[in-house]
Amino acid sequence: MPNPHFDFEYAATGLAALKDYLLTKELFWPISLSAAGQGSIYPKLTAGNLLLTFARLHAYGRSRTLDAGQQSELTRLEREFDALKRKWQVAWEEKANREFTSRLRQWSHYLNEFTLNPDAQSPYYRSEVRLRVLLELLKDDLGEVPQEGLPVLDESLRAQFTEGDFLWDEFLADGFPLDKYWYLYGQLSNHSQ
Repeated sequence: MPNPHFDFEYAATGLAALKDYLLTKELFWPISLSAAGQGSIYPKLTAGNLLLTFARLHAYGRSRTLDAGQQSELTRLEREFDALKRKWQVAWEEKANREFTSRLRQWSHYLNEFTLNPDAQSPYYRSEVRLRVLLELLKDDLGEVPQEGLPVLDESLRAQFTEGDFLWDEFLADGFPLDKYWYLYGQLSNHSQ
């Protein structure tokens, strides 16, 4: 799971490449960043991945995991992010729209796979639910993309969902409250057994 250092590096590198990314047709943009010693691979640059990175950094801030210097750096990066999104608003919305459609398709595929083979797919929920979080974060930045597919998928998810503990690092829980991110508080289960 990412940590503040991982997220700060991704945010800074992603912001440095954001203009070039927004001006390309690519949806998943490779960035030059090595997670040496982290045991993690940095994701490709997308609108959703940047939004998730900032959401996690805010969550770390709420849990008092960040020191004063990191809080200051987060404020600086966030101002830069907001300025770039405003300056390139049309391109940003286009990327967010395309990514929402792509992530919705990926999430639907995972839920369908779970329905077909719950025993094989349930262990992957903890990582695959990231797709649902990305959809939530992207919703606010969409232009005209219809969102009717998401409530249908949420209904399907609820039918197979068992409430439980927060799935990610406990320091992130304050940034992903239960009322909005309910799908992070539990697990998929095979109710037919």
